[in-house]
Amino acid sequence: GYMELLNIQLLAGRNFTDNPVMERNKLIINKSTARKYDMTPEQIIGHQLHFDWQGKKYDFEVIGVMDDYHQSSLKEEIKPTLFEMADSIRQFDFMIASVDTKNFASTIASMEQTWKANVNDTPFEYSFLDANIQKQYEEDQKVSGIITSFTFIAMLISCLGLYGLSTYMAERRFKEIGVRKVMGASVNQIVGLMSVEFIKLVVIAFIIAVPLAWYGMTKWLEGFAYHISVNLMIFVYAGGAALLIALLTVSVESIRAASSDPVKALRNE
Repeated sequence: GYMELLNIQLLAGRNFTDNPVMERNKLIINKSTARKYDMTPEQIIGHQLHFDWQGKKYDFEVIGVMDDYHQSSLKEEIKPTLFEMADSIRQFDFMIASVDTKNFASTIASMEQTWKANVNDTPFEYSFLDANIQKQYEEDQKVSGIITSFTFIAMLISCLGLYGLSTYMAERRFKEIGVRKVMGASVNQIVGLMSVEFIKLVVIAFIIAVPLAWYGMTKWLEGFAYHISVNLMIFVYAGGAALLIALLTVSVESIRAASSDPVKALRNE
């Protein structure tokens, strides 16, 4: 019932029956095993495989081929895997079961009692499959959390720096803005004029950051046997977001300076 419980597709052949005697020396393999022998799942059904153990040869017949599935982390490639039927229930050290969570405590107690009655030399311990899978990616999730936190901190510091710089620039060009307004410049024109300076800085930072970010993401993805490629559109969206945040940050001070009374700026001239 292993494949049925985990919803693993049988590609060719048949599954094990509940008769250990009939299934002795029979194998179910995964698709990667068939590929290793340069055969399709259909072609390898009925073929004999053998193992040498302590000078003795053991022959097995392939009766089924299951689809590949990730038994370990996505950082590891799917390896050729063989499944055989145990001759006795005492040969099972691990068991996977679907448990009703409504009666979880009583079900676990019953399973433990049954286990101890059949397996004397192995203590009864249990874990949850989803929790086991989660543990495989805990390190990556921690790194993701750290990167996200530092990203928000960097954005906050950058916004404070941009706001301070825009305030300084508005004060420095206060009289220039007043003259431009007297000459007929609109608020939008003045805001656009002040924003161009910051757009240049964001573009320069973007050009420097993209190669570094691409290299870091590529190296991190190479740690996974199965991964996506870096999409260039990610950098386009990131650059657009950075530009938008910068413009929103400096626009507050730019609009204030552009909306001020030009008479105050020219009073001392």
